[in-house]
Amino acid sequence: MVKANIQICPFQQKDRESLLRIAADTAFFGAPVENFMEDRRIFLDAFYVYYTDHEADHCWVAKDGEVVIGFLTGCFNTRLQREYTARILEPQALRKFISGKYRIGSKFIRYIIRYYLSKLSSPKDHLDLSQFPAHFHINLSEEWRGYGIGRKLIERFLDQLESANICGVHLQTTSYNKAAKILYERMGFTLLDFFRSLLWQGLVDEPIYELIYGMKL
Repeated sequence: MVKANIQICPFQQKDRESLLRIAADTAFFGAPVENFMEDRRIFLDAFYVYYTDHEADHCWVAKDGEVVIGFLTGCFNTRLQREYTARILEPQALRKFISGKYRIGSKFIRYIIRYYLSKLSSPKDHLDLSQFPAHFHINLSEEWRGYGIGRKLIERFLDQLESANICGVHLQTTSYNKAAKILYERMGFTLLDFFRSLLWQGLVDEPIYELIYGMKL
C-alpha cells in the first residue's frame, strides 16, 4: 500500500534538479550512473533534459510532502523526440565533450565502445511508431520501491495520453529489471520485441536482453 502522504503531481521546473538527481542515482539498474561513467552530466544532458525542458507538461513526480521521491518522464511523439535528440542534444553534448566540459575517464570510454557495438549488433528497429507513438521512463528512489508508486505514476500518464487521444505507448526495459517486467505485464503491456544487448557486458554477470513493451489505448 502506498504511504498516505505520497502525492502524484505534475512536474514543475522547481522539481528539475531532484528529478535529474534521481535519474542519475538509479541509472544502473537502480544504482548510480557512476557505475558506468564518471560524469553524470553526460548521461543527463544526452538522455533526460529533453523531457524536463521540452516536454515538461508530460512529466510527473511522486512526492513525500515536498520531497521528490520518483518520477515519470513522458513523450507524446517519439519520432520528434528522436529527431530533436539527434539534431540538437547529441551535437551539444559532443561540443561539451570536445571543449573539455565533461570529466572523461576509462569507464565512459568503455561504455561508449559498448554502446556503439551494441547499436551495430542490434537488429533493425521494427517498432511501429504510428501504433505506439508515445513512450516514458520511470524511476524511484531506492527506499521508495515496492509501495505501488510506479503504478500510480504510469496510470496518471496513461490517463493523460487517453485524454489527448494518443493511440498507443511503448517503453523499453531490460531482462535484468525483473520487478519492472512484472509491473508492466500486470498493467497490460505486451512484449513487442526483444534482442540481446552488449551494453552491460562486464558489468552484469548474466546475458542482458532489451525488451520493448507496448500498449494500445
